[in-house]
Amino acid sequence: MALSPFDRQGEDPIPLLILLIGVGLATYMADWVGGVTALVVSMVCLDYLFLGTARAIDAYHHPAAAITLFVYVSAAAIVIMSTERLKYDRA
Repeated sequence: MALSPFDRQGEDPIPLLILLIGVGLATYMADWVGGVTALVVSMVCLDYLFLGTARAIDAYHHPAAAITLFVYVSAAAIVIMSTERLKYDRA
């Protein structure tokens, strides 16, 4: 699964993008603690609802799903760090 909205080969990337925006908004509203909390909750929701077998936490059994989850966590960590840096620079 790619993070591009134009890739229609695998799963739908729209939930990834929406959850990533949610992590950014939570970080902006509640600092890094809110961002990390949103990251953990969105990671579990992503695995449970969209990756691997539906309604199971099993992304680590499927290599493509595990890679997608790793890329998502990496992108969300970058969003958290960038948002906090921008807030710090504005203060």
